[in-house]
Amino acid sequence: MPIVRKVTFIAFFFCLSTSSYLFAQTNELGAFVGNSLYAGTFTKDINDNFTSAHGAYGLYYRYHIGSKWTIKASAYAGEISGDGRPAKFKGALADGYYFTNSLYEFGLNIEYYPLAENPFNGRGFDKQIQPYFALGMGKTYNLLILKDKTGVQKNNTDASPYFTSYMIGMGARYWFDPKVSMSAEAGFRTILSDSLDGLRTSRGRDWYSMIGLSLSYFFEDNL
Repeated sequence: MPIVRKVTFIAFFFCLSTSSYLFAQTNELGAFVGNSLYAGTFTKDINDNFTSAHGAYGLYYRYHIGSKWTIKASAYAGEISGDGRPAKFKGALADGYYFTNSLYEFGLNIEYYPLAENPFNGRGFDKQIQPYFALGMGKTYNLLILKDKTGVQKNNTDASPYFTSYMIGMGARYWFDPKVSMSAEAGFRTILSDSLDGLRTSRGRDWYSMIGLSLSYFFEDNL
């Protein structure tokens, strides 16, 4: 079993197994907007990562377990692209190909807030900036259109449009109101495959990431 999968399962088990000893449970709904980026056969340098970026958006639900742990369920959508027509791809596998790819992701993450404290201290509400780290996994649907240099679409019938993705991420939340918080986040996903862009190589695995801002609303008055 890959190390990413092992660490993810351990984190989920630890958080769930200790939930009965923790108090302060609440609910949170939020919306995400940002960019989706790609790294794979069609990227030769960091500039390619950013030129492949497109808009991304989504909704999520958080379940709080104490002040330092949350379980997050999310539904995100985005688009990535790659272009192998520039001269620097001459002779490479991606030479002459280009693709666009719509992604639809359903994920489940564990988030850890190491510096978080209960903002409701009996004297009122204390604003907080809370950095956090995340591990998770999900299911991604991949709507791929791959074309060659003549504009003819390449068939990719041997590749499934569904991938299991494994995510590692980080972010920071600004909790400025008892009911509302704002976050900046970056999550990096590997699909443990080289088929995200439609071209399979022996170089490694394709990745995609979601980077952006979110705004969330809390159901309850306090933790």
